[in-house]
Amino acid sequence: MFPVTEINPPPQQSTSLPVSIPVSTMIADSSSAPKGVPYIQSGDFQLLWIDEVAARSAGLPQAFIDGDHDAWLNTIDPAERNRILAILNDNTGNKPMQLRYALLHADGVKMQISDLRWPATLWGDKPAFKGFLTNVTDQQALIKRASEQNWKETLHSITGGLLHDFGNTMSGIFSLAEIYHRQLDDSNSMKDGINQVKENAYQAYGIIRRILSLYRDVPGERCSQYLGITLAEQAELLRAILPKNIQIAFDINSCPHPVEIDEVGFRQCIINLVVNARDAITNHGVITVSMRYPITHEKHTDTTFINPPDWNQDYVELEVHDNGVGISLELQKQIFQPYFSTKAVNMGSGLGLYNIKRFVDEHQGTVGVKSMPGEGSSFYILLPVCVAKPTTGSMLPEVLDRNPFTMPEPEPLSLFICRIGMPEDERMEQTLREHHWMLRSTTGFDELEKLLQSATRNPDVIFFCMDSYRPEHFARMQRLRLNYPDVKIAMQVICHPEDELPHNLDETLDVVLPRTESMSMVSKRLIQLVKPL
Repeated sequence: MFPVTEINPPPQQSTSLPVSIPVSTMIADSSSAPKGVPYIQSGDFQLLWIDEVAARSAGLPQAFIDGDHDAWLNTIDPAERNRILAILNDNTGNKPMQLRYALLHADGVKMQISDLRWPATLWGDKPAFKGFLTNVTDQQALIKRASEQNWKETLHSITGGLLHDFGNTMSGIFSLAEIYHRQLDDSNSMKDGINQVKENAYQAYGIIRRILSLYRDVPGERCSQYLGITLAEQAELLRAILPKNIQIAFDINSCPHPVEIDEVGFRQCIINLVVNARDAITNHGVITVSMRYPITHEKHTDTTFINPPDWNQDYVELEVHDNGVGISLELQKQIFQPYFSTKAVNMGSGLGLYNIKRFVDEHQGTVGVKSMPGEGSSFYILLPVCVAKPTTGSMLPEVLDRNPFTMPEPEPLSLFICRIGMPEDERMEQTLREHHWMLRSTTGFDELEKLLQSATRNPDVIFFCMDSYRPEHFARMQRLRLNYPDVKIAMQVICHPEDELPHNLDETLDVVLPRTESMSMVSKRLIQLVKPL
């Protein structure tokens, strides 16, 4: 415990007053007093007194609470100590000042401090400081996040045009390759090569679409998602951010229940974890992204969770595993703190894992790590699934025999896909099937019309997936609208800017989907055409 010391009150018009009062009344009951932990420090930076209750509440290092006179000198971040001491020693004008620096807990956890102090005199003539320490760690993290968001928006405005131009270039390559591919006979030795050029151009444009979708979506909006679909859509982008010496594999065990999440935030969590795994691999390595449901407590007996899971809760698990350098047990307890990083100064902000922690906290989940130095690391995100609640109160006997958590399968919807200038895309069709679409795929208007004439029932939706829009398409679509007025018609033009499409398309089509729309979102938009919310 610190002793009660006599000291002059805080300066009003001057830096010292002739009247001495107990430090316990240093801060009068003034509504204008700054918020924080009041303290008194000698001129040689010895801690003479601090409000121990307030220090404990603010989460200051234990040395402050234990009455250690060297608490301030011993806990200030060594990387900042000389800078702060130089500022204090150079304060020849004896002016009030506000400092920002970090204090270190015994376990290495770093906290950001705002130190508002002013000069005073102790026992009549000895120089001293009085002030307030405020824990601004979360505030600083929020400021950093806002700053990064502003930079992201600026970067988007700079790179968006470049990505758009690059997409148009790939569109030109795809269209030209498509023309030559159609003109070549099957016996021509160049046909397979031209087809490869066409498919690579299409894949490159798909990556551009996914990059643009990261900027276009609005974070914070929650909806029910099947995480397996979201992970599958991220696969190409994750491969694109890895060097050739690192492979990535996916082991996605389908979960029958959706999860209500902010999809943009979840995708950013995936990217953060994969980037961290990449940086942990020093040479050749493998990253495995897995999704599991259900999960058991036994698997996680040696996992360090930031918040212990409620094992009565039903979770779906995302795991990102790498065979990199690993993390010691001591560091595992610190890595989710803001600004904590084991990387080089120019390799990260120290907010990636902290942002993941914030994400899972907001979604009533948890995040954990399992690692050993030299043996790689596994990071786990556990999110509660959306499961139907059992009926309460009086129930009929046959209802009691059912599993109350079994959700009925949605009735499949019928979708005719008409590709014009586009290759088959198995990944897209798989995504649509997982959203309970019953698919029939055609190439061109003539084949579509034959399918419609021979079908036993009309489809719910006709979906045109085109490389580019041509004026002659409009007349064919108008004819379809007249012949099949009850069928919804949608179109997505992959390699054609939306602002160059005719404005009167809305008169014939039910929806024109943006070319940057992810296939998961396309499926939802098509479902809304048939079953509006």
